[in-house]
Amino acid sequence: MKQFIEKHPESLKKNLAWFYLGKSNFRKKKYKETIEYLEKTEGSKLNKEDLAEMQFKRGYSYLMEGNTEKAKTDLAEIKDKDNKYMNPAIYYFSHISYTEKNYGTALQGFNKLVNNETFGSVVPYYITQIYFIQGKYETVTQTAPQLLNDSANIQKADEINRMIGESYYNLKKYSDALVYLKKTNLASDLNPQGNYALGYCYYKTNDCPNAIKQFEKATTPKDSISQSAWYHMADCYMKQGDKLKAKNAFYSAYQLSFDQKIEEDALFSFAKISYELDFSPYNEAVKAFSKYLKEYPSSPRKDECYTFLINVYSTTRNYDLAIKSIESMGTIDPILKYTYQKLIYFKGVDAFNNDKFDEAEKQFKKSQAQNTDLVLNALNQYWMGEISYMRKDYTTAIDAWKKFLVMEGSISLPEYDLANYNIGYAHFQRKEKGDYTEANIAFRKYLLSKT
Repeated sequence: MKQFIEKHPESLKKNLAWFYLGKSNFRKKKYKETIEYLEKTEGSKLNKEDLAEMQFKRGYSYLMEGNTEKAKTDLAEIKDKDNKYMNPAIYYFSHISYTEKNYGTALQGFNKLVNNETFGSVVPYYITQIYFIQGKYETVTQTAPQLLNDSANIQKADEINRMIGESYYNLKKYSDALVYLKKTNLASDLNPQGNYALGYCYYKTNDCPNAIKQFEKATTPKDSISQSAWYHMADCYMKQGDKLKAKNAFYSAYQLSFDQKIEEDALFSFAKISYELDFSPYNEAVKAFSKYLKEYPSSPRKDECYTFLINVYSTTRNYDLAIKSIESMGTIDPILKYTYQKLIYFKGVDAFNNDKFDEAEKQFKKSQAQNTDLVLNALNQYWMGEISYMRKDYTTAIDAWKKFLVMEGSISLPEYDLANYNIGYAHFQRKEKGDYTEANIAFRKYLLSKT
């Protein structure tokens, strides 16, 4: 054919020769050569059918060579005209529009091909994806299921099912989402986002075992999806009563700092469960609660956190830290104020038992000043007498115990009878005028209480 053109450059058939050379190279998928020869072909000298063929094959070759602008020009010439290449031209022009994110034009073309024998199995995926990308989830759920039903041997059906499922998921219609996401999961492996969506649908429909399976698949890579997966997995474990696994999952969610709300709640939940499990309350729970207070000092759960710390410190007899925790709180409610008075009292007893009488006196007076409980008030008064006695200040000791005996809340205490004995012994030790008589009276009261 080239030889013919070279020998007969003025021939009227030269134009057809270029055209046939272009067609021949197109069949061989030699798109550069196709473009070369069809660019030399004068379209005005071709009949209607040949012109349409030339424009399609040249446009397609431009597309294969990455020249989308020239491809669009050729395809646009024939996509709206009744010819043999109209439908392929519509498809490839629409596909170019789709890749250029010109979704309105792409949709217009793809919708024309829904019932086409050649492209009817391909376009549902693009139509669905365009609506999905645009966030038109209602439209996806309304149109895509019908496209699946109407098209035979549809391509990428599992992807369409995924987009329908995720659209229902975004619309918070979790039961409907499950139907399609489960189909996708059976057909192919879901990506982490798909696994999370499926897991969340199971979670919202109270199917924790299946939710956990899917959330586990969404924990890599370390991103916002994996953080949320760990967090909701932890809640599933809590619902199943497995606090140990819940604790570990909450900690994994806390370690990923993509969503600060999840991060904060996960740390608090980890600390709370650590306290409830009570494996090593001082080490793990205290560290977790202390970390929470340090990282979230303005949290509305600050006081609740301090309450847990107080309980931990009380359990481990760490009265100093328990008292400091209470004093760090903005306000102290009546129930906590009783705990506060009690802790100070215990701190005083502890100091007394270690012969730190000045410190003990300070704590008993501080506890007494809280004045929230009559029994604690009486006990503080009793121990003030003990301190004076240990200092050999018998007069002050006697006065303190006598005051204790008439206080509300004292009569029910085991120290009540002991106070009479102590008063008697203090009189005996003081040895002033009349002390032996007073000692005798006090000892008799003590003995009568024992009969």
